[in-house]
Amino acid sequence: MTSHDLTAPALPETDQRIHLSPRDIPPLPGATVELLGIANDPTVCFSTLAQVVRRDQALTLRMLSVANSPYYGCSRRIDSIRGAVAVLGTRQVQNIASAMALSPAFESPHGPQLWKHGLTTAVWTTQVTRALSIPPLDYVFTAGLLHDIGVVVLLSHAPQVESACLTEAHSSGRPLVELEQDRLGTDHASLGARACSSWKLPERLADLVGKHHDVEQSSALDHRVLHAANALARLCEDRDPGPASLGWEAALATLERLDLDEDEMLALLGARGDVLAEVDGFA
Repeated sequence: MTSHDLTAPALPETDQRIHLSPRDIPPLPGATVELLGIANDPTVCFSTLAQVVRRDQALTLRMLSVANSPYYGCSRRIDSIRGAVAVLGTRQVQNIASAMALSPAFESPHGPQLWKHGLTTAVWTTQVTRALSIPPLDYVFTAGLLHDIGVVVLLSHAPQVESACLTEAHSSGRPLVELEQDRLGTDHASLGARACSSWKLPERLADLVGKHHDVEQSSALDHRVLHAANALARLCEDRDPGPASLGWEAALATLERLDLDEDEMLALLGARGDVLAEVDGFA
């Protein structure tokens, strides 16, 4: 098992109460920890950011690929990190760095779907903060990426039970955390928070991941932003994401908690195409 691999030998499926110790959550590689630290530092300067990016060939290639994507519509070819940062902006470069650093953690049978949902949630956090006319919250973007990392942990240790929970949650609409608690004695949100803490990520980020389903338990703005972004990402996954869908009503409910008026909510819901285009640019 590599240091960045969250998979582990599965526990017997008859033992549905699982007990994980900190050693069951493998550490992130040192380079990944450094990259996440830079990506979540709101005071990072251009030269430091550019230096970290240049040291990672894959990250450099991804930055240049995104900067030259049709989404940004540049009239000239971007062929340097300086040029990429000029096009993307420091915060977008930090977001891409977070995504690149964390994507290997989602290597599992359900990983691609979970990763795309996390990435879509993260991109929605930037749209929501923009609609609220507040500065971007870097750690909330990373929380969006990671909010379902606990699902990967559970799929590793109890794959059949967790897969059944995911299937039932999708078909019945019952909250996944309730099904997990009933069958496993724990849930992906609390395990995700433990993973974030184990990886020495900011305490507030771990708290957001741990409580991302407890919308009624927190009035904090960053919590409400993450919850709204999660609902909007779910709406993007609906076959018919229009006003008649349950996802539409759920998304509206989360936006109402942000005190947006009707026009602002509809404008935000209308940003779906931009979000999906940006997600495709990250991929």
